Amino acid sequence: MRRYAEHPFWQAVGILLLAYIVVVWVVPVLPGSAIVPKSVVLQYMVTVLVGVLIYVSDNEERWSRFKEPIQAVLIEPRLRVVRAAVLAGVTALVGLVAYGQVKTSVAAPPNLRSIHPAPPAEITFRGKAIALTGLENPLRQHADSLPSYLAEGKRVYYRNCLPCHGDHLDGQGHFASGFNPLPANFQDNGAAARGHAVELGDAGVGGLLNGAGDLVGHPVSVRSDGVEAENLGED
Repeated sequence: MRRYAEHPFWQAVGILLLAYIVVVWVVPVLPGSAIVPKSVVLQYMVTVLVGVLIYVSDNEERWSRFKEPIQAVLIEPRLRVVRAAVLAGVTALVGLVAYGQVKTSVAAPPNLRSIHPAPPAEITFRGKAIALTGLENPLRQHADSLPSYLAEGKRVYYRNCLPCHGDHLDGQGHFASGFNPLPANFQDNGAAARGHAVELGDAGVGGLLNGAGDLVGHPVSVRSDGVEAENLGED
């Protein structure tokens, strides 16, 4: 066992295995961390592989010892069975990767919605032209009812919007990654100007967009637990 532990080739194999275990299984359980995407795992493993190759090739003697097992598997008759097993394993691995690329996937399609166009400055309703610019928030006219509007807005947001737009109205909900482009970020005034939730229509639930459209006069973050914070992003 000590002979293998001191050999450069098996040291390299051990480092690669340890790096894979840390990235795939250890990192996700760290506080504040998450599952590492496969593309990031590949990047880390390539980086570790390059570092290992640089290390073993830095010294001529170490480099020669590193190549010994590889050369033995490729040319020595006594290792014919091992050579066949390696060939079969590499072939199976390539086939598995190719199958994973072409198999039917249940992932969401790349384009679930189009980017919302900028709202018009004027619309026509029942033959009457209505200017949309410079309008006043109708909820401000009922200051005593603002708490009820806000409560209703929270309820509607939690029921219909939170999974995609997130706890902080920033477009980072649990299902946001299934959309291309990502859901609108209501903390961005530009996103609010493009008018995503105008489709809600009912002024009574307008409070749910107060962080993006200033619909109730002060920013409020709507969270899944119903807690109100005085400033977005501080809860």
